[in-house]
Formats: sequence, C-alpha cells, structure tokens
Amino acid sequence: MLDVLTVFVIAPLILIVLVGVMLSVYNVKNDTSAKLWIAGCLSLSVGYVFAAMRSSNPAELSYILPFFFSNVGTLLGVLLTFMAFELLIDGKKYPIAWITVLSVLCGVALTLLLRTPMKIYIGLVVGLLFGVVHLYFAYRFIVLSTVPNIYMRVLIIVTLIHGGLWIFRSISGLFGGYYLISTQAMTNIIYVLIFVMLSTARQFLYVLLRLSSTSQERKMLVALNEEKNKLISSLLKVNKTVATGALSATVAHEVNQPLGAIKLTLNLLRIKLDKGTVNNAELKNEMLWLEGEVDRAAATVNNLKAVFQESEVSSERLNLVDLTEFVINLSSLDLKKRKISVVKHYDENCWVSVNEGEIRQVLINVLGNAADALVATDRPDRQIVVTVKKHRAEVILIIADNGLGINPAYQSQIFELLHTNKAHGTGVGLWLSRALMTRHNGTIDYSPTEGGGATFTIKLPAV
Repeated sequence: MLDVLTVFVIAPLILIVLVGVMLSVYNVKNDTSAKLWIAGCLSLSVGYVFAAMRSSNPAELSYILPFFFSNVGTLLGVLLTFMAFELLIDGKKYPIAWITVLSVLCGVALTLLLRTPMKIYIGLVVGLLFGVVHLYFAYRFIVLSTVPNIYMRVLIIVTLIHGGLWIFRSISGLFGGYYLISTQAMTNIIYVLIFVMLSTARQFLYVLLRLSSTSQERKMLVALNEEKNKLISSLLKVNKTVATGALSATVAHEVNQPLGAIKLTLNLLRIKLDKGTVNNAELKNEMLWLEGEVDRAAATVNNLKAVFQESEVSSERLNLVDLTEFVINLSSLDLKKRKISVVKHYDENCWVSVNEGEIRQVLINVLGNAADALVATDRPDRQIVVTVKKHRAEVILIIADNGLGINPAYQSQIFELLHTNKAHGTGVGLWLSRALMTRHNGTIDYSPTEGGGATFTIKLPAV
C-alpha cells in the first residue's frame, strides 16, 4: 500500500534521473541557470530523503534532526529551482548566500516550533510559506512572459496549482489533524503524492525550456552570423573604394602609356600613307604591334575590374605566389613613386583553395599599410620583403617592412574595428582582413620586424 515514506523515496530518484538527462544532453559548464537548477534538484532530493528518515514520534531526536534538514533542503531546493527558472527567462540573479541563510533560519524556526505546544500550527506555517513562494514565482512568470510559449503556459498553471494546494492543505490539515507532512492519513498521502508530481513536472518543464532556449539561441547565432557576413560584404566594398588611391596611379599609367603609343603610331602611319611610302609588310607589322598595345590596355582594365567586381563567395584552387605577384604588380607604380623596393622570396607549389577576390583584398590592405608606414620614415632604403612559402600543411605569406613599426601600446588593438593609427585611416582594413582570413580557416598576425618595422604573417591551409 502507498504511504508517505514510499513517496519520499521515489521522489529523489526521479529528480536524479532528470539531472542525469540534463547532464547528458546539455553542456552546463558555462550556464549558471542550469547549475542552479541542478543544485536545487539535489537539495530537494536531500530534503525528501531526510523526510523519509523521520521516526514516528515527533518528540524523539531521530525525528527532530531529519525534520530540520528536510525542511531546509526542501525550501532551499524550491527556491533554487525557481531562481533557475527566472535566471533562464529574465536573467535576474538572486543572492544565493542570503537564500541559503533564509532557508536555514526557517528550518530552525520550524524545529523550535515543533518543541512547543504550538506545533499543531506547523502544517499551517509550512503550507503558507511554500504556498506564498509558489504564488510569488507564478506571478513573476506571468509578468516576465510577455509572449509565453507552451512550456511557459504549463509552468505558470502548474506553479499556481501547486501554490494553491499548499495553502489549501495547510488549512485543511489544521482541522483534519494531519498537520505534519509525515502523517500517514490517506488525505495527507494524496496531498504529498500530488505535491511531488507537480514538483517533478515543474523540473521536467525546466529541462524542456532549457533545451528550447538552446534551440532558439542557435537560431539567433545563425542570424547573427548572417548579419556578420553582410557587414563584412559591406565593409569589403568600402575598403575596396579606399584602396583605389594606391592603385589609381598604376592603372592610369598602364592605360595611358599604350594609348599614347597607339596615338603616335597611328599619326606616323597616316603621314606615311599620305606620302605613299608605307608597304603592306610594314603596315601589317604596325597593326600587330597596335593590337598588342590594345590588349595591354584591356588587360589593365580587366585587372582593375577584377578588384572591384562583385563575385560569389566561393573558393577556387590557385597559387598564392601568382596572386601575390598580381597585387605587387598592380601597386608597382605607387611603390616606385614612394621609392620603395620590393624583395620577393617565393617557393614553388604554394597552392591554396580560397576566394580570389577576398584574399586579394587582404593582400592589398597589408601591402598598402606597409607602403604607408614606410612613407612616414625618412630612411633612403625603404623596403618591403614579401615571402611566400609552404610549411607542412600550410602556405605562409609574410609581408615585412623596415619602417617605424607599431607602437607597443596599440599592438593589441590593431585588428579592432574602427581602430586606426593613420591620420586619414578608416579603421576597417585590418579588421576586415582578419574576418576574411577567419572565413577561409586562415590567420593573420602581427609581429615587430627585427631591426624595426612591422611584419604581418598570413597562413592558409595548403591543398
């Protein structure tokens, strides 16, 4: 036959199973709410175990000590689990130390009351205490749940019923003679069974809410990642526009030079044609030369278009040496005007799988920063050393200048968004470069150049 002792033995086993389920399906390491809930369940289990250990005689010490620990454990467990709910829903934190002290004081007060003629009111006091606690948190859940889901609705209903039953039991127990929770009266047994069932249901709802919240957090992370990619794309456009200053001189030179040569050649041909001194072989050679100059100008325009065109964020296999050489050639006239020499060290077979446009932008940013840093110096031997090599499973690109370097006070901030040491800088280039490298499972790092200057090391997985 079912009795109070059996209920108090089964209840902690159910709670321990729920804790085990939570630990097996969810990582609670960095979750204060989940840790609080687990502590609350364990405290409730301790309270139930001590409740089962009470003797049949309230006057004996074997009843009084378990009575004290069962009340402290149960009250503390109820408060901790409710606090875990509120922390999960609203982020509100309660002072756990004070809650623990309050639970102990309540246990002491109830134990002292048990030793007085007023002990018949213990059931009333306990019922009102637990009832008020449940109704308070039910009210808090209603206030916090502006758009409640099904789990929150059930939680509110369960907590309201539980609180109402505690108050009703406290009053009926006073008049029915079962003021102690350990009383074996059938009515009391039914109450205890219902209380345990409602408490277990509430803890099960926490597991469902926690896992539901985790699913929503994953969706939010996906949405945030999409927003991050949009931001990177927008900043990539801005950064490309900023980079035109260093490239425009080279592009203008590479286009104007063949156009000028074409114009002079056409004028010379016109003069010869007017005089009738040109033959078919000479005309054919001049036409072939003109075609070559047109192709040269078209290639320069296509190179510039490749830098600024929008392309799909897809990867292709390419040699990082070729891409590096392309960027250096694109900036060659600007580097020459600034009297900066480039020393190159290339290994063979430095193949990577990347989005060409994005990695090209990283190289333009880093090479442009190195050139800007060298302009700020008055040394005659301005130099950038570019190294591309393969090391084990990585392809490493090193761009080192012999400029002034970066102030140690700012070195930890150089990859932060909107942080710049330049008078007319945007604070976007290096942040964007790191974001693009991360997207390619690569890295970009800074270190001081030996003898002065800055070194940026880019690493990408080799293919």
